[in-house]
Amino acid sequence: GLPFEFRTTVVRPLHDAQCFRSIGEWLAGEELYFLQGFQDSGDLIGTGLSPFREEEMIGFRSILSEFIPNTSLRGV
Repeated sequence: GLPFEFRTTVVRPLHDAQCFRSIGEWLAGEELYFLQGFQDSGDLIGTGLSPFREEEMIGFRSILSEFIPNTSLRGV
């Protein structure tokens, strides 16, 4: 009964379109889903991580919206 949301911080190279199709299928019918843009804080334990461009994030949102209509972007 408590309000909640699902969200993913989207990081290159950890995510791709197939990831979001799988997540959408898994969470189909849920109320809220947010895709957050990755921001390098400068204090990461690894290298090679980067954000996706806004156009790519919009594409991921489009995939998820097929399953969770109320999918939004944050920090993009």
